[in-house]
Amino acid sequence: MPWRASRRALLASTLALLTAVAPAVDVRAAGTGVPPDGAGPGAHPAADRQAGPLRPLLGPPQPLVDDPRPGPGEAAPKLLPEAAPAAPGLALASAQRSQALSSAQALASHAERVQQRLAAYRRWGLKRPLPAPAAPPALKPRVRDAKVVSRVPTDDKVIFLTIDDGTVKDPEFLDLVREMDLPVTSFLTDEESRPGAGYEYFRELERLGGTTHNHTLHHPFLPALSYKRQRKEICGQQENLKREFGGPEPRLFRPPYGEYDKDTLRAARKCGVDAVVLWGMEAWADRVDFQEPGRRLYPGAIILTHYRGPAEWGDGGTMADMTRRLLRLAADQGYSVGRLEDYL
Repeated sequence: MPWRASRRALLASTLALLTAVAPAVDVRAAGTGVPPDGAGPGAHPAADRQAGPLRPLLGPPQPLVDDPRPGPGEAAPKLLPEAAPAAPGLALASAQRSQALSSAQALASHAERVQQRLAAYRRWGLKRPLPAPAAPPALKPRVRDAKVVSRVPTDDKVIFLTIDDGTVKDPEFLDLVREMDLPVTSFLTDEESRPGAGYEYFRELERLGGTTHNHTLHHPFLPALSYKRQRKEICGQQENLKREFGGPEPRLFRPPYGEYDKDTLRAARKCGVDAVVLWGMEAWADRVDFQEPGRRLYPGAIILTHYRGPAEWGDGGTMADMTRRLLRLAADQGYSVGRLEDYL
């Protein structure tokens, strides 16, 4: 039939055209850019002439799919092992175990400190420990220009131990301060502090957490002196303490016998003093003297005592005896001993 002849003619012409344009196409190499076996440049000149103008436009033949197999001379790629997924809740359980361990260690450390403190109280003849002191105020009462202070303005059940002169330097008292972790504020007179162990005793007390302030050079009755002589007594001891302890000048001053006048305050200001510290009660080896009736402590009480021994007190008592008596009173009434400089 005529249409069959036309169809055969069309197929023949199409086959001839394909043979002329791409005679080297092989199904094994199709899409890989690799010529078939035995084929190469010049193997089919007619095809090279036909295909040549197209290659710069199309670029080099690219593979349709990356071949994961290494080529000649190439090493096989190294695949990193995939991390195993964490088991559900494993991270949370680990964090909880770590937190529990830290809490247990902190609790054990606290229990050990409590036991050590109880043992220290028993060694020093005390039946019960003092309450833990309250946190110091974030804002301390503002004192300056040698303001006179006889009581710390606070509602906390805290008292402050201050010790004057420096005459007797009892090693047992250092042991008590160390074991009881007791805050102590010293007001030193140069004339009394230098004999014997000298200032080294008080440097050791500072290493244990104590603090040191001014009580004049020679412990005079200041109101009987001129302004110039008062200034020499106060400023001279400021320089001594700065030199002996290697720090800034003391901020606090206590006049001998608690006596002062306007020249005392003026001289103290000139020497860099912020506050003149008096007291509200006095501790002895055999008693505590209260300025207010009732034999009761009160918040912010400043307690005075002295570096003395049996000969000075005349009752056979020691610094340790005085401290025990005071701490028993504080424990019975629910008071702790604070650091004066945390409040002034």
